Amino acid sequence: FYLGAGHAVILCYTLPIWTALISVGFLKAKLSGRVLLALAFGTGGVLALLSSDFQSLGTNPLGAVFVIGAAIGWAIGTLVFKRVPWEANLYALAAWQLIVGVIPIGIVALIVEPRFVLLDASQDALLAALYVIVFALILGYLLWFRVVQIFPPMVASIGALVTPTVGVASGVIVLNEAFTWHEALALALVLTAVGLVVFQRKPTEGG
Repeated sequence: FYLGAGHAVILCYTLPIWTALISVGFLKAKLSGRVLLALAFGTGGVLALLSSDFQSLGTNPLGAVFVIGAAIGWAIGTLVFKRVPWEANLYALAAWQLIVGVIPIGIVALIVEPRFVLLDASQDALLAALYVIVFALILGYLLWFRVVQIFPPMVASIGALVTPTVGVASGVIVLNEAFTWHEALALALVLTAVGLVVFQRKPTEGG
Protein backbone atom coordinates (compact mmCIF):
# COMPACT_ATOMS: atom_id res chain seq x y z
CA PHE A 1 0.00 0.00 0.00
CA TYR A 2 2.92 2.32 -0.71
CA LEU A 3 1.94 5.85 -1.68
CA GLY A 4 4.33 8.50 -2.94
CA ALA A 5 5.15 11.36 -0.60
CA GLY A 6 3.74 13.98 -2.97
CA HIS A 7 0.37 12.30 -3.30
CA ALA A 8 0.27 11.59 0.45
CA VAL A 9 0.79 15.28 1.28
CA ILE A 10 -1.88 16.40 -1.17
CA LEU A 11 -4.45 13.88 0.11
CA CYS A 12 -3.66 14.79 3.72
CA TYR A 13 -4.49 18.40 2.95
CA THR A 14 -8.06 17.54 2.06
CA LEU A 15 -8.42 18.70 5.70
CA PRO A 16 -10.75 21.65 4.90
CA ILE A 17 -13.23 19.35 3.15
CA TRP A 18 -13.57 17.04 6.16
CA THR A 19 -13.61 19.96 8.59
CA ALA A 20 -16.53 21.47 6.69
CA LEU A 21 -18.46 18.20 6.42
CA ILE A 22 -18.00 17.33 10.11
CA SER A 23 -18.84 20.89 11.22
CA VAL A 24 -22.07 20.95 9.22
CA GLY A 25 -23.07 17.32 9.72
CA PHE A 26 -22.36 16.87 13.43
CA LEU A 27 -21.90 20.33 14.93
CA LYS A 28 -24.67 22.03 12.92
CA ALA A 29 -22.32 24.83 11.95
CA LYS A 30 -23.27 27.38 9.31
CA LEU A 31 -20.71 28.29 6.67
CA SER A 32 -20.75 31.71 5.05
CA GLY A 33 -20.78 32.12 1.28
CA ARG A 34 -17.22 33.43 1.41
CA VAL A 35 -15.97 30.34 3.26
CA LEU A 36 -17.84 28.01 0.88
CA LEU A 37 -16.27 29.79 -2.09
CA ALA A 38 -12.82 29.50 -0.48
CA LEU A 39 -13.46 25.80 0.17
CA ALA A 40 -14.35 25.30 -3.50
CA PHE A 41 -11.18 27.07 -4.67
CA GLY A 42 -9.04 25.12 -2.20
CA THR A 43 -10.54 21.79 -3.24
CA GLY A 44 -9.94 22.72 -6.86
CA GLY A 45 -6.29 23.39 -6.05
CA VAL A 46 -5.87 19.95 -4.49
CA LEU A 47 -7.54 18.29 -7.46
CA ALA A 48 -5.33 20.24 -9.86
CA LEU A 49 -2.23 18.86 -8.15
CA LEU A 50 -3.64 15.34 -8.17
CA SER A 51 -4.67 15.52 -11.83
CA SER A 52 -1.04 15.43 -13.00
CA ASP A 53 -0.80 11.78 -11.95
CA PHE A 54 -4.26 10.81 -10.77
CA GLN A 55 -4.11 7.27 -12.17
CA SER A 56 -1.33 6.27 -9.77
CA LEU A 57 -3.75 6.51 -6.85
CA GLY A 58 -5.75 3.67 -8.32
CA THR A 59 -2.76 1.33 -7.99
CA ASN A 60 -2.37 2.20 -4.29
CA PRO A 61 -5.94 2.46 -2.97
CA LEU A 62 -5.15 1.25 0.56
CA GLY A 63 -2.41 3.82 1.02
CA ALA A 64 -4.79 6.55 -0.15
CA VAL A 65 -7.43 5.33 2.30
CA PHE A 66 -4.95 5.50 5.19
CA VAL A 67 -3.92 9.06 4.34
CA ILE A 68 -7.51 10.24 3.93
CA GLY A 69 -8.26 8.63 7.31
CA ALA A 70 -5.42 10.69 8.77
CA ALA A 71 -6.92 13.86 7.27
CA ILE A 72 -10.30 13.04 8.81
CA GLY A 73 -8.63 12.43 12.18
CA TRP A 74 -6.84 15.77 11.83
CA ALA A 75 -10.16 17.51 11.18
CA ILE A 76 -11.81 15.86 14.19
CA GLY A 77 -8.86 16.77 16.41
CA THR A 78 -8.99 20.39 15.24
CA LEU A 79 -12.69 20.68 16.04
CA VAL A 80 -12.29 19.00 19.43
CA PHE A 81 -9.39 21.30 20.32
CA LYS A 82 -11.51 24.32 19.43
CA ARG A 83 -14.62 23.29 21.36
CA VAL A 84 -13.14 21.81 24.55
CA PRO A 85 -12.15 24.30 27.32
CA TRP A 86 -8.65 22.96 28.01
CA GLU A 87 -7.03 23.68 31.38
CA ALA A 88 -3.52 22.91 30.12
CA ASN A 89 -1.54 25.58 28.29
CA LEU A 90 -0.74 25.52 24.59
CA TYR A 91 2.77 24.11 25.05
CA ALA A 92 1.54 21.17 27.12
CA LEU A 93 -1.21 20.36 24.61
CA ALA A 94 1.24 20.35 21.71
CA ALA A 95 3.65 18.15 23.66
CA TRP A 96 1.00 15.60 24.61
CA GLN A 97 -0.27 15.51 21.03
CA LEU A 98 3.20 14.49 19.83
CA ILE A 99 3.84 12.03 22.69
CA VAL A 100 0.53 10.21 22.20
CA GLY A 101 1.02 10.15 18.43
CA VAL A 102 4.46 8.56 18.70
CA ILE A 103 3.09 5.40 20.37
CA PRO A 104 0.98 3.97 17.49
CA ILE A 105 3.50 5.17 14.91
CA GLY A 106 6.30 3.41 16.78
CA ILE A 107 4.32 0.16 17.03
CA VAL A 108 3.53 0.16 13.31
CA ALA A 109 7.15 1.00 12.46
CA LEU A 110 8.41 -1.97 14.47
CA ILE A 111 6.00 -4.27 12.65
CA VAL A 112 6.56 -2.95 9.13
CA GLU A 113 10.29 -2.20 9.45
CA PRO A 114 11.65 -4.29 12.34
CA ARG A 115 15.29 -3.60 11.49
CA PHE A 116 16.56 -0.48 13.26
CA VAL A 117 18.38 1.47 10.56
CA LEU A 118 19.09 4.74 12.35
CA LEU A 119 22.74 3.81 12.88
CA ASP A 120 23.10 3.26 9.13
CA ALA A 121 21.70 6.69 8.24
CA SER A 122 23.96 9.29 6.66
CA GLN A 123 24.71 12.64 8.24
CA ASP A 124 22.41 14.39 5.76
CA ALA A 125 19.57 12.01 6.64
CA LEU A 126 20.05 12.59 10.37
CA LEU A 127 20.09 16.37 9.89
CA ALA A 128 16.92 16.12 7.80
CA ALA A 129 15.27 14.05 10.54
CA LEU A 130 16.32 16.61 13.16
CA TYR A 131 14.83 19.42 11.06
CA VAL A 132 11.54 17.51 10.72
CA ILE A 133 11.35 16.85 14.46
CA VAL A 134 12.17 20.39 15.60
CA PHE A 135 10.51 22.55 12.95
CA ALA A 136 7.89 20.45 11.17
CA LEU A 137 6.61 18.62 14.26
CA ILE A 138 7.32 20.54 17.48
CA LEU A 139 7.20 24.10 16.16
CA GLY A 140 4.63 23.23 13.51
CA TYR A 141 2.15 21.76 15.98
CA LEU A 142 2.64 24.63 18.41
CA LEU A 143 1.92 27.20 15.70
CA TRP A 144 -1.01 25.16 14.37
CA PHE A 145 -2.72 25.08 17.76
CA ARG A 146 -2.15 28.82 18.11
CA VAL A 147 -3.75 29.44 14.71
CA VAL A 148 -6.75 27.28 15.69
CA GLN A 149 -7.07 29.31 18.90
CA ILE A 150 -7.23 32.57 16.97
CA PHE A 151 -9.33 31.63 13.91
CA PRO A 152 -12.45 29.53 13.35
CA PRO A 153 -11.64 25.89 12.40
CA MET A 154 -12.69 26.31 8.76
CA VAL A 155 -10.55 29.41 8.28
CA ALA A 156 -7.55 27.72 9.92
CA SER A 157 -7.91 24.57 7.82
CA ILE A 158 -8.21 26.50 4.56
CA GLY A 159 -5.10 28.47 5.51
CA ALA A 160 -3.26 25.16 5.94
CA LEU A 161 -3.61 24.60 2.19
CA VAL A 162 -0.59 26.86 1.75
CA THR A 163 1.62 23.98 2.98
CA PRO A 164 1.40 21.64 -0.05
CA THR A 165 1.73 24.66 -2.30
CA VAL A 166 4.97 25.64 -0.56
CA GLY A 167 6.09 22.03 -0.89
CA VAL A 168 5.54 22.03 -4.64
CA ALA A 169 7.33 25.37 -5.00
CA SER A 170 10.24 24.12 -2.90
CA GLY A 171 10.50 21.04 -5.10
CA VAL A 172 10.79 23.25 -8.16
CA ILE A 173 13.40 25.58 -6.61
CA VAL A 174 15.49 23.11 -4.62
CA LEU A 175 15.07 19.85 -6.53
CA ASN A 176 14.53 21.25 -10.04
CA GLU A 177 11.20 19.43 -10.35
CA ALA A 178 8.93 20.24 -13.28
CA PHE A 179 6.50 23.16 -12.89
CA THR A 180 3.56 22.47 -15.20
CA TRP A 181 0.18 24.08 -15.65
CA HIS A 182 -1.16 21.73 -12.94
CA GLU A 183 1.09 23.31 -10.33
CA ALA A 184 0.45 26.84 -11.63
CA LEU A 185 -3.33 26.35 -11.50
CA ALA A 186 -3.15 24.79 -8.04
CA LEU A 187 -1.05 27.68 -6.76
CA ALA A 188 -3.52 30.24 -8.08
CA LEU A 189 -6.56 28.42 -6.66
CA VAL A 190 -5.05 27.83 -3.22
CA LEU A 191 -3.80 31.40 -2.85
CA THR A 192 -7.24 32.65 -3.87
CA ALA A 193 -8.85 30.42 -1.26
CA VAL A 194 -6.53 31.64 1.48
CA GLY A 195 -7.02 35.26 0.42
CA LEU A 196 -10.80 34.91 0.65
CA VAL A 197 -10.70 33.86 4.30
CA VAL A 198 -7.75 35.96 5.49
CA PHE A 199 -8.33 39.30 3.78
CA GLN A 200 -11.89 40.17 4.70
CA ARG A 201 -13.27 43.69 4.90
CA LYS A 202 -14.11 44.66 8.47
CA PRO A 203 -17.70 45.84 8.99
CA THR A 204 -18.15 49.56 9.44
CA GLU A 205 -19.47 51.05 12.66
CA GLY A 206 -22.73 51.89 11.00
CA GLY A 207 -23.28 48.25 9.99
